[in-house]
Amino acid sequence: MALNYDEKSDSLSVDLSSKKAHVSLEVSPRFIIDLTASNQPTGIELLDASEVLSKLFGVKIKKSDLHKLHCKINEQAIRRKEELYATFELGNKTARLLIPTNYQSPVVASG
Repeated sequence: MALNYDEKSDSLSVDLSSKKAHVSLEVSPRFIIDLTASNQPTGIELLDASEVLSKLFGVKIKKSDLHKLHCKINEQAIRRKEELYATFELGNKTARLLIPTNYQSPVVASG
């Protein structure tokens, strides 16, 4: 799983699988999920990532620290279509983000 942080745009992307995304959906104002044609998640993107993750961790996180961030996804949950969480680790702190499974948001981009 690849995690990429762009400090200039303050965006964080996490590749959940090597499958090609068919569509990207904005599931909340700062959260985009990439899906295959069969609606399996292939990636997530957080906009304003330092602010979103600061709220998740409950402490102010500097943009420069986000390059040290690690993320884990339970891949079995993807296959089973169960509730899916991204677990972020930064130093000795851990935070979990629920990845929505109700994809009824407008299309952001289609490929």
